[in-house]
Amino acid sequence: MVTAAALFAAAAPVVYAGERSISTTSCDNHKVISPDDTHYYLDNVLLESGFEYENGVVVHTRTERQTLEICRR
Repeated sequence: MVTAAALFAAAAPVVYAGERSISTTSCDNHKVISPDDTHYYLDNVLLESGFEYENGVVVHTRTERQTLEICRR
């Protein structure tokens, strides 16, 4: 069974700058920035979206790739 930590470790640690409205269907923004910036996006983050059950017991997690917007003040 793959843990969430292993899934995050497998992802490339790259952060892209973006505008407030981004297109999730294109990957044409290639401006790499420092995570110290106050506003950025994390693309293709694998997040748990639910659970699969068998006889009332959780046997798998459902995951989805999402884009996270980070805004620090």
